[in-house]
Amino acid sequence: SSSTTPTPYTPTAPPFTPYTPTAPPYTPTPSAASPALKSKLSLFAAKSMSSEEPENDSNASSSTKHPFLRPENIRDKNGRRPSDPDYNPRTLKVTDEFLNQQTPGHRQWWAFKSDHYDCVLFFKMGKFYELFYMDAEIGVLELGLLLMKGAYPHSGFPEISYSRYSASLIEKGYKVARIEQTETPDMMEKRCKAMSRASKFDRVVRREVCQLSSAGTRVWGVQDAEPTSVDPAYLLAVTARKCDGSESLEYGVAFVDTSMGVFHLGQFTDDRHNSRLRTLLAHYPPVQILTERNRLPACARTILSNCGVPGSLQESLAAETEYWTGSKTLQFLAEDGCFARQSEEQSVKTPGGVDWPQGLKELFEEGSLSPIENESELSLSSLGALVWYLQRCFLHTQLLTRRLFISYIPPDRQDASGDNHDSKSKENNTVKFKQRTMVIDGGSAVNLELLRNNDTNEATGSLCSILDYTSSPMGKRLLQQWVSAPLMSSAAINSRLDALEDLQEHGSSVAQDTRTLLSKLPDIDRLLPRIHSQGLKFSSSDPNSRAIYYEEQQYSKKRVLSFLITIDAFKTATSLPAIFKGISLKSEFLRSVVTPVEDGGRFPDMEDTLSFFQKAFDHGAAKKEGKIIPCSGVDKEYDQALEMIEDTKKELDGNLRKEGSYFGAKVAYFGTDKKRYQLEVPDSASKKATGGYELTSQRKGFKRFMTTRSKQLLAQMMAAEESREAALKDIARRIFQQFDDKQALWSCAVECLTVLDVLLSLAKYSSTVGGVRPQFQDLTQGEEPFLEIREGVHPCISLSQDDIIPNDVVIGCGGGEGAHSPLVLVTGPNMGGKSTLMRQTALLTVMAQMGCYVPCSSMRLSPVDRIFTRVGASDRMMAGESTFLLELRETAAILQHASPHALVLIDELGRGTSTHDGTAVAWAVAGALVERGCRTLFSTHYHGLVHHFAHTPGVSMGHMACMVEGEDDAETGGEETITFLYKFCPGVCPKSYGFNAARLADIPPSVVSSGRRAARLMEGRSDSLLAFKKIFTGATSTDEKRRLIKSLAPILKAIATS
Repeated sequence: SSSTTPTPYTPTAPPFTPYTPTAPPYTPTPSAASPALKSKLSLFAAKSMSSEEPENDSNASSSTKHPFLRPENIRDKNGRRPSDPDYNPRTLKVTDEFLNQQTPGHRQWWAFKSDHYDCVLFFKMGKFYELFYMDAEIGVLELGLLLMKGAYPHSGFPEISYSRYSASLIEKGYKVARIEQTETPDMMEKRCKAMSRASKFDRVVRREVCQLSSAGTRVWGVQDAEPTSVDPAYLLAVTARKCDGSESLEYGVAFVDTSMGVFHLGQFTDDRHNSRLRTLLAHYPPVQILTERNRLPACARTILSNCGVPGSLQESLAAETEYWTGSKTLQFLAEDGCFARQSEEQSVKTPGGVDWPQGLKELFEEGSLSPIENESELSLSSLGALVWYLQRCFLHTQLLTRRLFISYIPPDRQDASGDNHDSKSKENNTVKFKQRTMVIDGGSAVNLELLRNNDTNEATGSLCSILDYTSSPMGKRLLQQWVSAPLMSSAAINSRLDALEDLQEHGSSVAQDTRTLLSKLPDIDRLLPRIHSQGLKFSSSDPNSRAIYYEEQQYSKKRVLSFLITIDAFKTATSLPAIFKGISLKSEFLRSVVTPVEDGGRFPDMEDTLSFFQKAFDHGAAKKEGKIIPCSGVDKEYDQALEMIEDTKKELDGNLRKEGSYFGAKVAYFGTDKKRYQLEVPDSASKKATGGYELTSQRKGFKRFMTTRSKQLLAQMMAAEESREAALKDIARRIFQQFDDKQALWSCAVECLTVLDVLLSLAKYSSTVGGVRPQFQDLTQGEEPFLEIREGVHPCISLSQDDIIPNDVVIGCGGGEGAHSPLVLVTGPNMGGKSTLMRQTALLTVMAQMGCYVPCSSMRLSPVDRIFTRVGASDRMMAGESTFLLELRETAAILQHASPHALVLIDELGRGTSTHDGTAVAWAVAGALVERGCRTLFSTHYHGLVHHFAHTPGVSMGHMACMVEGEDDAETGGEETITFLYKFCPGVCPKSYGFNAARLADIPPSVVSSGRRAARLMEGRSDSLLAFKKIFTGATSTDEKRRLIKSLAPILKAIATS
């Protein structure tokens, strides 16, 4: 990777006047920002370089006057223009001519800016972080900082405020580079004196970039703000290649939430609609994306550009040098030392080879560092991109050393062969699914509002928010996973439902006690990685090992406090088994979570381990001082230092007695620090001080001497004290490391607590809405899938409305009385509730298969393997996709992947084109779905489609009922009144009553009346064409022909007078 530390420049005088403790920290005279200045601030952000500034604008900022910053002159560090395919927007070409005109300190700042043009530089000067030039103006605009007086924009803030200001910029989409001093002025002077000839450019304190922070690289360290959201924030790397002889793409992905340090790696072949990539983006929404420059196919770029990540956080990395190959990735990991084999007795790296994490071992050939052909090259390449980027941010060591790597497998490829099936299912030819979880693709997840609503893109109003009664941040994140990936195995679903039944059966006291316990827990998932990083020893190449902080005591207190919070959290958690002790639990799943390991459960025994850390040091003193002083027996190095001090004290006491005996008088030690242990002797006895006694000082009546022995004891004591201080300086890190060594223990406990939290949440929801337990039936080969919902209500509105109308949805012959055929054509008036009914059906199915009670009177079903939704009318203008094209893309994915066990919801397909074309498309798609036999709700306003399928086997008719008054008056210019009944009934609704919606939308009455007349005319023409067809081709009797001819008279008259 490229170096991030520029060559330091040093002036004869300090380049900027630093703040001193004697001066007020910030009493600046602000320079007013003119409107012209504010209008140009966006020019200075790397993400907005397109605007052009007038050359002779007297109000322009000084930084816009630099020629190399003008849009027409912008180049990267290698001199490439933005139009060059290899242009690197992270860097900036600063001309030599400009640099030669700068003071050495300004040259140092511009050197950093040249390497990190896409970042706002927080440039450490003494106790303050300073912002200069375009960064200062961003600070004014985004942070409310004040511009200092001077020839160039300049603002700043104290070191202790870094967390607040960096978090604010990151949340607004900026990247922040924290630049620290790695020398004090004294160190600089010593360095210069040691040089044969120091130039003026050498006389400046060295500075280095110590951290790059962005939305996808936040780690919540001691200098960072506390997280404001429990949602994961994924940094995603994506690359793709075209498959041989196919339009499909093979993707390699790697993503990580840096606050938790778990890497996910996957490689998969996608369909032409990129369904698997879209599903990944929906289930693991990234906040920052890395791609391979000039190698990602256009369709993949389009999808990523429309996934909600701003352009400033979508970075293209140079192929091979930044976006590494799989082999280069493995080579780096083998040589970096993050996975160096460790001895069993102590955490010291030994040269015994590489101890690869299990999640990585599976991705390369045994005995070599070559990716498995056609299986892992692209995923390891994407991991390489993550590692390169994290290395650039100085985060790769603390994340990789956690050794947490998980294979990402698309939901439709997950192998369910390992799931438990009872012996009966193996004997009776029961249908077995290949996947572990239901597939809910990206579009369906959005349409159903599983995690976020479609109005504000917030959690409020989504299915997840309705089910969320969790008490801990960990539980909230797991609930999102459960909602996104409902189970397929009836046995696994029922194990969760059994747990809910147990929690409801044993009353509210147990549940309330458990919720109280869980609510006391912090976000342990994020505290454990923090402790891990605090337990690491900085390598000499890490600039953080050299950084000089003026608020180190505050940071130490924060480290200790987070550690103590974690210990207290696990101590609180140890009381969980006692809450359930003596309670008979039917659910094996719940019993395993709350029962200690020694009693056959999974909840680990943490008492002895926690006891060690609770007794290892004085917690109260540690909170107050920010230091950990270990008790005896905790740290070997510290104990040895204390032993040396005690031995030296004894020798000093013995030496003092010996000297008192020699002088025959009372002798005492005098002095401090390096002048300690002077022998203070009364004048009357000082005559005995011969050549071995060196006179050092005196006072009235006393003389003071040093001897060879006292000097030896002083040196011995100082060495022991230095050993003690050295041990104390590193003791906190070593204790953190000891705690982190028990990672498996803590992770097991967190998993049990998190699962229990989600089960309690679902149990609370179930009891709140009075839901029922869904019943699952495994099908044998040849049986028809079915879905039976009796008196179901939409889960997201059932809690907010008391007068909601319940509905039955029964599909498939196994559904019992009133069952529809597999495909149900749903008609009804506009705003009559068709879309709500369809979403309700899908959401209740999701809830049932994630193991939750559902708001209905009863629910029976065979497992659904995928849910497809084609609902809503929208376009993707930036992607060049019209409404109709988007409809057809989603429909094509349905036709390609829908199996007989899928649930398909199609809402008004074909409305994005002409009536005839739309009807034809809807007719063809409906026919194809009938052949598939999958459970389908197909809403339409095309009544010709209804007539065509009226007698087709496998198709039923249903409609949302309404009551119409004044329909005859409307035919003569009056006004019809429609009352929506919101009840799903068999049969067909005769009309869509669109003019009622027009009236409610306040369309002028004259326009509505004109529309009614046009509608009657068009309906008449359509009816006449149908009558003519029947007269000449369909009518078989004379009476039938006479009736049809008679019906044509008023129609023809209306046409003639129109």
